[in-house]
Amino acid sequence: MYTIDVHAGFATTAAPGDEYYLVAYLLEDGVHQGSQYDQHNYMDGDASSPWYQKGDPMSSANYVHDHLLRQVLFTQGIWGTLIPSAKIKAKGEFNVSADIDMSPEYDLNKVSVIAMIVKKGSGAASDYVENVQECKLGQIKKWD
Repeated sequence: MYTIDVHAGFATTAAPGDEYYLVAYLLEDGVHQGSQYDQHNYMDGDASSPWYQKGDPMSSANYVHDHLLRQVLFTQGIWGTLIPSAKIKAKGEFNVSADIDMSPEYDLNKVSVIAMIVKKGSGAASDYVENVQECKLGQIKKWD
């Protein structure tokens, strides 16, 4: 069990109507052979596919997954946790914390947390990541 704390600080006030969200993920590096994430060509046996009888695209025994998404933290879903507009002001701060149960299959030395502040626009083309930080599990990432 780990307590994950994410702090977001703000330098300016959000414009009226702007929505910002904190999105956080638990990632793991070095996940490979024997895992449920091995690569496979599922069209190898489909004669109508251009990938028919091409075999697997890479040897699953040698492929190592880095930044593999293990868990969505805090609020589930694409948008994460809505940041109250009252917190988005000069010297404002928004904090989210949760106790996260780590699966025994995780190599905790290779686990990190990535946290993003995402601005939701009027449509997908205007959504964007305002800021993003990554930190190894058990370490503290200072604001920059």
